[in-house]
Amino acid sequence: MSDTELVKVLGRVARFRSPSTINTQLTKAGKKQFIAFVGYDAAGKKVRHSLGLDKDKAYADLFKINELIAARNFKEAANSFEVATDLEIRAAIEKLKGHNVTLTQAVAFFLQHHRPTAGNLTVEEGAKLFIANLQKRGQSKKYIHSFEKSYLAQFVKAYGKRHLTDISLDDAETFIYKTKSNLSSYSKSEFIGKMRVFFNGLADLKYYQKELNPFKKLKKPQTSKEEEKLTHKDRVLPYQDVYALLWHLEKQEQWDILTVLALNLFCGVRTDETMLMDWSNINFKKRKIEVTARIAKKRRRRIVDIPKNAMSWFTLCHQKMDGKWTKRTESGFKQKIKRTKAKLRKIQAEQRADPEYDHLKNADSYDECVFDFHTNCFRVSFASYSYRKHGAEKTAELMGHTETAQVLHTHYKELVDDENTTLFFCLIPMAIVSLEDHKPEPIKAEDIN
Repeated sequence: MSDTELVKVLGRVARFRSPSTINTQLTKAGKKQFIAFVGYDAAGKKVRHSLGLDKDKAYADLFKINELIAARNFKEAANSFEVATDLEIRAAIEKLKGHNVTLTQAVAFFLQHHRPTAGNLTVEEGAKLFIANLQKRGQSKKYIHSFEKSYLAQFVKAYGKRHLTDISLDDAETFIYKTKSNLSSYSKSEFIGKMRVFFNGLADLKYYQKELNPFKKLKKPQTSKEEEKLTHKDRVLPYQDVYALLWHLEKQEQWDILTVLALNLFCGVRTDETMLMDWSNINFKKRKIEVTARIAKKRRRRIVDIPKNAMSWFTLCHQKMDGKWTKRTESGFKQKIKRTKAKLRKIQAEQRADPEYDHLKNADSYDECVFDFHTNCFRVSFASYSYRKHGAEKTAELMGHTETAQVLHTHYKELVDDENTTLFFCLIPMAIVSLEDHKPEPIKAEDIN
């Protein structure tokens, strides 16, 4: 036997015998069948298999297989053995003769158009079933809420009445790149990932076929600098950007957004955690924030000290909102920040285009601002400024981190300086501070927690 590669053939890993030969053997019914001597498996046992009862067909199949073995095309030879020994495959190929279609094409057509085992649902019905299954499996309320409101609701709005089996790759592409064209490349990638999970989840419940998942072949967008590749330094907001963002939103009376930003920027609370909070979590008298175990990402309760400047923001927002907490989804919050960034950049461009605008004398100048509000930039900014002021251990405690001080030291050391740290924790609302050239009256460093 010549030396050949090990391949999987007829369900076993084998080395072909070259050439493969045929022997005859009687069936239980007394008919002569033709047995191919394929080769030897990994244990040295002979691998034999029937090529059927038709002598001419058996020898013709073996001749083709031996040609492939001689050409050292072992994988194709293994496939040929599978086809030659599977009567159902041979029968299917026979039925397709004259239709100018391959067996693979016929199978793909069947999978797309046949009725799924458990029933043919609409997208809307599938979404309800998917969410119910997540609850049954014990997924967290936060995860389910985010999946349903931030992703599924928008897809249902676009395709809710269509059957799952009717959603094509073109539909998926249209939804991501046209319907959701306002999303960043990173957000589009996140959306594609979530929709893959949705369709695969329904396939596990026998309402779909994973092979048909329209988002499976949809390529995620690539950028020259994807969000997930950004370093911590890339995400830290310069003091002047925070200054411009907060005061712009204050002018626009966006009190609910300002409340979330104060929690992010000055207290280190995660954005998804803020979506589950209300005013009862903020103790104005004790200047403490309670992040309960139900809210906390790590499912561990923590108490966060409120800096003096953050108390100013909470006090103003609480008053302006009449003590009522406004609920927003995380995606809604992100969209608001994105729209605000566009407005700030527009103002910045107008200022730079105005030859009479004096950037040095005008305190509202945006000339030095960057306005890149990357994913998680607010909490990373808190970590950087807090590390500079309080050190690694205190910052880890405030943020609810389980990492060691050394890890925080590696990520956040020297990302900001002392001067900007002092200015950062002195940022308070225009409405409750005496102004001098549109800048806040400084808070004494010893007053900052």
